[in-house]
Amino acid sequence: MYILIRPIIDRKGSNHDMKNVGGFERGFRIILGLGILSLLLFLSGPVRFIGLIGIFPLWTGATQFCFMNKMLGRNSCKLQL
Repeated sequence: MYILIRPIIDRKGSNHDMKNVGGFERGFRIILGLGILSLLLFLSGPVRFIGLIGIFPLWTGATQFCFMNKMLGRNSCKLQL
């Protein structure tokens, strides 16, 4: 059990290496996510559920972590410790 819990405990204090979205990209993702989510209000019928796609850019902007950025080796967060 110690082996399973140790990585969580070790990373608890150092969250800076998990962030890879920052600056302009973070703001753009949040605004884009809110804009796409607003389609839920403005469209009618089953087509409006396309607006749920807005959850992904909103989530990545809010948490400052994007799995695709990590896979591609991109980092727009300029935090250096």
